[in-house]
Amino acid sequence: MTTNKPENILPWQRPAEPEHPMVVEGGFASGDARFMLRCLYEELLLSGVDRETLAEMTRDPNYQALYAARHAIGDEAATELLNQAAAAVGALRVTLHESTTRSDQATLTISAKTSE
Repeated sequence: MTTNKPENILPWQRPAEPEHPMVVEGGFASGDARFMLRCLYEELLLSGVDRETLAEMTRDPNYQALYAARHAIGDEAATELLNQAAAAVGALRVTLHESTTRSDQATLTISAKTSE
């Protein structure tokens, strides 16, 4: 590994070094898989992912944490947790409607009292 690194180089600007490749690796940690999955569900639901998409993500091995947690606790328990999380969090749905029609003009009057 090189020891003469300039201090002002950003991490993504550094060259890859064979002894220290930029690889993301994960593993299993001890803990409550049901609690972890519930937290993941709530976080993703709050960020706008809908329940159906989230259920599909748990079956996709590319979403490693969701996929592993679903397999750790089982399909039925994972689906039950998802339903509970979705009921607790709720869903924010927004619909935007754009119109090309003209709107009424409004008059805005601003006044201020000056002190003398």
